[in-house]
Amino acid sequence: LHGVYRRQRQMCIRDSRHIVQMARFPLLAANIYVDATGQRLAPPYELLRLSDGTPAAVLGLTSPDTAVETLPANVEGLRFTDPYDECKKLLSDLRGKAEFLVALTHIGYEEDLELARRCPELDVIIGAHSHTKVEPPTKVGKTLVCQADSYGKYLGQVEGLVRDGDVVKHRGFLRPMDERVPSDPRVAAVIDGYAKQMAQRLGEVVAQAAVDLDGERDNLRSRETNLGNLVCDLFREYTQADVCVDNAGGIEDRRDALQVACRDGAAGGGVGGEDGVRFTGAESGLELDERVAAGAEALWPRVVLATGIGRQRLSTAATT
Repeated sequence: LHGVYRRQRQMCIRDSRHIVQMARFPLLAANIYVDATGQRLAPPYELLRLSDGTPAAVLGLTSPDTAVETLPANVEGLRFTDPYDECKKLLSDLRGKAEFLVALTHIGYEEDLELARRCPELDVIIGAHSHTKVEPPTKVGKTLVCQADSYGKYLGQVEGLVRDGDVVKHRGFLRPMDERVPSDPRVAAVIDGYAKQMAQRLGEVVAQAAVDLDGERDNLRSRETNLGNLVCDLFREYTQADVCVDNAGGIEDRRDALQVACRDGAAGGGVGGEDGVRFTGAESGLELDERVAAGAEALWPRVVLATGIGRQRLSTAATT
């Protein structure tokens, strides 16, 4: 089972439908709708049975912020609804069909905790999006909330004794996916094939960094950094734009002082693509002022990195 997650949300509707059809496992998305039909993009849940025969259901939820976290073209024709409301509706529909209920989410750890509070019928929440290392699982009421960090560093495992549809005893832990875990030969062969095709191009040196480039995740998402400025300045130069505002979540890779190759640009250059819009200086200043006044949550995760705006205003926006 697989929930629709961040990278997949950044594909257009045609590509998303193709992925859903091509997958050899269910892709679940309860709160993504196609405007033209009013139908969901993917099935909202999957029914299955536990090893002891207990009827169970797994439902998928994704972040409604998708609508503003990616290029407009990527979500054209799609509508993202409130995951809490959708979950409540589904739990009502599943009454009598499943006794053991699992939510497979990509909305973030704090949001998962809120989901557990609002939908206490859930037995387990397997979450993502905030890259939170949760070990052991957090318990909210009877609900176990789990998340296994990010980028395949861990394999999360939850074992439980289920009685009458409720978890009466459990244990949960994270298994490190490091060099001690052997690669699957078939997967490695596919990866090696692409790596060889791309090695020469990605290894081409295009610049020399005179200083260390700060791409630390926490720094990028809380203040101005030289790597963030460099990326924004490159976009401005390439597009001939006056201002560049970029998503800090797309630049997450520290670079020591060294030769910069094409592969470094691929690692530090954004996840959602770039789009060009026209607006006045007054409008851009008003936008940042509104977000600064609203606090850090308004800046996260959409606007943190910017160049081409007055230094004093930029500093205020970047560090709030």
